[in-house]
Amino acid sequence: MKHQIEARTPAGRRLAALAEEHAHDFAQRAAEHDREGSFPHENIEALKRNGFIGAPAPAELGGMGVLSVHDLMVAINRLGRGCASTAIAVNMHFDGLWAQTRNWQDARRRSESEAEAVAGRLRAVVQAKLVVCGSVTEAGTTIVAPLTEARRDPSRDGWIVNGRKIFGTLSPAADALGVSVRLIDGDAAPQLGMASIPKATPGLKVMDNWDALGMRGSGSHDVLFEDCFVDASLMQSMGPWGSWPPSLLATLGTGSACIAGAFLGIAESAREMTLESLRTRRKAPSGTLLAERPAIQHRVGELEIALETARGILSRACARADDFYADHFPSDTRSEQIHALMRELIAAKHVVTHEALRAVDTCLTLSGGAGYLSGHALSRLYRDVRAGPFMQPFSPIETFEYLGRTALGLDPDAHEGSLPKAKEG
Repeated sequence: MKHQIEARTPAGRRLAALAEEHAHDFAQRAAEHDREGSFPHENIEALKRNGFIGAPAPAELGGMGVLSVHDLMVAINRLGRGCASTAIAVNMHFDGLWAQTRNWQDARRRSESEAEAVAGRLRAVVQAKLVVCGSVTEAGTTIVAPLTEARRDPSRDGWIVNGRKIFGTLSPAADALGVSVRLIDGDAAPQLGMASIPKATPGLKVMDNWDALGMRGSGSHDVLFEDCFVDASLMQSMGPWGSWPPSLLATLGTGSACIAGAFLGIAESAREMTLESLRTRRKAPSGTLLAERPAIQHRVGELEIALETARGILSRACARADDFYADHFPSDTRSEQIHALMRELIAAKHVVTHEALRAVDTCLTLSGGAGYLSGHALSRLYRDVRAGPFMQPFSPIETFEYLGRTALGLDPDAHEGSLPKAKEG
C-alpha cells in the first residue's frame, strides 16, 4: 500500500513487517470465524511463536522493545487489514504490557530492587508467552466506578471478588485477566482497585456468549466472578472509586489510540478491494470501465479524503503521545497533564473511527450492491467497522461529555449525582 502510516523506529518497523505477514495469513480465515462467531485461537498461537505477543516488553526482558505508541498503532493497523477481530484482541494484551514496561522504566530511576520486582512480572508474562486481557467494562456504569466488588478477607490475606463484566475481548485465550473492582475494606471509603486474576481461579467463568453484529471473532464474552479469592499481592488500590487515576487513563488512552489503527486498517482493506474492482469491471451496454465514470471518480475522491484525514490525525496524536511519555514517567505525571493528552487521543480516535466508517460505507456504495451480500468481504468489513465508536474507554456519548468537560476546565471525574448506587451488604 503506497499511502500508509509507517513505523518510526527500527523495532517498530520489524514489528510492522511481522504484522503484515500475519495479516495475510489471518485474512484467509477471517470470514470463517466471522460466520461461525468463533475465536481464532490459531492466530494467537502464531503470534506467540515468533514473540509478536510480547512486543511492548523491553528487549532485555524478552520482548521486542516496541514502546512507541505510534509504532504499536502501526502494528495493530496492519493486523486490522487481515483480521480486525484478532487486531483488537491483541491490542487488549498490548495495553497491559506497555503499562508494565512504563512502570519498569519508572522503577529503575528509584531503586534496583523495585525495578527487579517489576521486571520479574514482565519476564513471567513474556517468557512464558502468557496472554493477559483487561476486564473493566460493565453494563450501567463507567470504568472508574465498577460495581464488581472486592471485599477484604483478612483470614486469608486477600479479597473476595463478585460481579460481572462485559466485552471481555480476548478472554477465550487469556491466561489472566486485569479486573477493575470496587474495593470494600471495613468502614473505609470505597477505592478503585485493579486485580490480576488467573483465569483458572475458582469462581471465574468466561461465559461464551459473544454474539454481535461485527467483530464476531474477538471473543468479547461476559466474564462472571463468583466468590473468587484474589491474593493481596495481586490487588492494587488505584485511588478513590469514581475518579480517574492518571496511570489508568494513560494506559487506556494509549490503547484507544492504537485500536483506532485497527479500524483504519479495515477501511484500507475495503479501499484496496474496491479500487481493484472498479479498475476491472465494466458496465453494459457501453462496456465502459467503472473507473471511467465521473460519479465513481467523485466518490473515490471522497474515499481518499476520509482515509488521509484519518491517517493524518492518528499519526500526529500517537507521535504527540510518544513525545509526552518520553518526558513524563508514571510517578511524576499530574492528572491535568494526562487529561490534556487524553483529550487529543480521544478526539483522534473519534475522528479515525468515524472516517473509517465513512470510507467503508463509500466502498459499499461503489460496490453497486454486491458488497451488501453476506458472502462479500465488504459486508463483513462494514459490520466490523461499526464497532469503532463503541470502543473504550468512552462510549460515543461519553466521548463528547469528556471532551466538553475537559475543554471547559471542569472536573472530568465522575461527580456527585452521576454515580450509580452500589449494592449494599
